Amino acid sequence: REIKLQSASSAFKANIPYVLTFSATQNGVTGTATKTVTFTLSPPVATLASPTKWAAGSEFVVDASQSYDPNSATKSTAGVTFAWSCEALVAAVFTSVACPGVDTAAMTEF
Repeated sequence: REIKLQSASSAFKANIPYVLTFSATQNGVTGTATKTVTFTLSPPVATLASPTKWAAGSEFVVDASQSYDPNSATKSTAGVTFAWSCEALVAAVFTSVACPGVDTAAMTEF
């Protein structure tokens, strides 16, 4: 006998132990087995698609639309917040600085 539980269901909360009990009865005699399980949440999956080079002064698009919540049965993004940042990698000193002229607060989704 088998039962399948959808751990991403809102009925189950992460990091809370649940006790599952199975019982079988025959001729008025019952046997039981229990198991304690704890569901964990995976972090959201962030993906980026963009060209690695583009012409200076031109508009470019970075696509993060394939990002999703792996804990959602439909891989939705409900409840997931997104943030953007941009840094210029400066090879001469092996450090990073903010991208010139890029206002990450003004980055928009479309």
